[in-house]
Amino acid sequence: MRSEAKSQAILYAAKSTVDKRGSNATQLEDARALAEAEGLEVIATYVDEDASAYHGNRGPGLAAALDHGERVSGSVVVQHSDRLARGDGVQARHLVQLVLEAKARGIRLRSVEDDSSLESVLMAAAMGERNTEDSRRKGAAIRAGLARRRAAGRRVGGSSYGLTWERNENDERITVHDPAQAPVVVRIYDEFLAGRKKLQIAKALNSEGIPSNRGKKWHSQVINSILRNPLYAGYVRDGEELIEAQHAPIVPRERWHEAQALQSSLEKTFDRGRPVAGQHLFRQGFLRCGQCGAGIVPRTDRNKDGTLNERYRCQGRYIDPANCSMTVIPRAQIDSAVYAYFEQVGLDIEATREQLIAVAERERSELIALRDVAERELSAAQSRLRRIQVDYTDGEISAAEWRILRFELEPQAKAAEAERDRFNAKLSEIEAGPELRDLESEILAQLAHIRAVVAGQVRDAKGVDGVRAALLRLFDRFILHFDVPAEGHVELIHDGFWIEPIVSQHAVNTYDEKLRPILERKPLVQADDKSSSSLVRVQPVSSPISA
Repeated sequence: MRSEAKSQAILYAAKSTVDKRGSNATQLEDARALAEAEGLEVIATYVDEDASAYHGNRGPGLAAALDHGERVSGSVVVQHSDRLARGDGVQARHLVQLVLEAKARGIRLRSVEDDSSLESVLMAAAMGERNTEDSRRKGAAIRAGLARRRAAGRRVGGSSYGLTWERNENDERITVHDPAQAPVVVRIYDEFLAGRKKLQIAKALNSEGIPSNRGKKWHSQVINSILRNPLYAGYVRDGEELIEAQHAPIVPRERWHEAQALQSSLEKTFDRGRPVAGQHLFRQGFLRCGQCGAGIVPRTDRNKDGTLNERYRCQGRYIDPANCSMTVIPRAQIDSAVYAYFEQVGLDIEATREQLIAVAERERSELIALRDVAERELSAAQSRLRRIQVDYTDGEISAAEWRILRFELEPQAKAAEAERDRFNAKLSEIEAGPELRDLESEILAQLAHIRAVVAGQVRDAKGVDGVRAALLRLFDRFILHFDVPAEGHVELIHDGFWIEPIVSQHAVNTYDEKLRPILERKPLVQADDKSSSSLVRVQPVSSPISA
C-alpha cells in the first residue's frame, strides 16, 4: 500500500439491499484497519443501506461522506471500489466519473481490496467496467434463480402477511402459514366478498388493535394488495401466469377468484358522484338505461313528513331531456324485483348456512391465535422482569438500574396482559352466543329482513351490502327497458318496464335446453360493521315476510 499524506479519513460502507447480516459493519472494520495501519485519524463514518450503485448513485450516506471529505481535504476509505460506484455511466454513475469528481473536490479515494484501481483515471475506467459487468451478471443470476423458484412454485421476495418461513427436516426454507395472521387474511376476503369497502375493513382492524405487517396501521392499499395477491390462494405469479405453489393456500381458490371477479366488476362501474344516502342496490352505473345507454343513478330526497323519497333517475335524460324519455322510478320497485330474481337464480341457502358457520369458526380461530400471541408476549415480559429481579438480588445490577429497568418492563407486561384479557373476553362473547350448527331459522330471518329492507319497509340496511356484492359477482350489469318483449325470461318491475340482466360469463354454470344461462348459486356472505363476524343479527320486521 502507498503511504498516505493526508491525516484525516472518513469511512464509508454500503449495501444494495437491506443489511440483514451486518455487512456494513464488516466493511467499516476493514476500512478502519487500513486507516489505522497508515496512521490516518478516523473522524466520521457513513453508511447506505438498500441503496444500489448499479441502478442509482447509492444514497445520502455517500453524498455526505464526499461532502465531509471535501471540507477537511481528507480521504474517503471503502472496502472495495464497487461500494462507491457500479453504474454504466447512463443509468448510474461510473467509477471513473466518481474518481474525476473526487479529484476536482480535493478528496482522496482509498480502497482496502483494490486501492490501485483508484490511483488513476485509466485504472478507474477499467475497474468501473468490471464492477458494472459484475453487477449485470449478478442481476442476471438472481433473476434466473428467482425464475427457477417461481417455476417450481416456491415463494420469492420478502415478507407476506399471513405467510412465514420455517426449516423442514432437510433444513430447507419453506413457506408456511403464520398462525396469528392467516385467520386475518381469511377475514379480509370474507368481508370484502360481503360488500365491505377496503377502507372499512382497514378501519375495523385498526379499531380492534390488530397490527398489520411489522406492526403498522392498516390502510386500504394494504387491504388491496392482500386481496390481489395469488400467494393466498396457493399460487405463485410468474409474469401473467399463475403457477401451483408448494405452500398450502390460506384462502380457498374459488374464494380468491371470486374476489378478483368482484374487483373487476367494481372497476368497471363508475365510481363518481355524490355519496348515496338511500339503500339502493344499484350504484356507480351498474344499472343502465336501455334507451340512451346512460347510467341509471340513485337519488334520495326527504319528504315534508320526514320520510325518504328513494328513486332511480336516468342521468342521460337529466342532462338532455330531448335525448331520452326514461321516467323516474321508485327504488323499491326495481330493487324488489331484482332481489327476488337473485334469490331465484343465484342464492344458495345451504351454502349460506355453511358460510356463516365457517366465518364464525374463523373468527374464533383468529381470536385464539391472537390471544396465544398476547400470552407469549406476556410470558416473555414477565420472564424479563423475573430475570432483572434475580440480577438485583444477586447484586449483578444496582438499585438504580433495577428501578430504571422495572419502569421500562412493567408497562410492557401490563399491556400484554390487557391484550390477552381483551381477546379472552371476545372469545367468551362468541362462546355465549347461539350454537353454530343451528342457524337455519336465523338465516331465514335474515333473508326476510333483507327483503323488507329492499322493499322499503325497514331502514336497517344490514345485509344489503352482501346483496350488492353478490350481484356484482354474478352480473356484468342490468339494463332498464321500456317495453316488455313478447317473449323473454326477464323480470317485470312495473307496468311497461322490465330489467334485462347481463350475466357474467364466469358465473355461468351451464345452459338450459333453450340455451339460457344457469348461474352457479353462491352463498350470501354478510358482514356487520361492528364486528369481524359476517353473522348478522336482525330484529323482527314489523310486517313479516314469509321466507
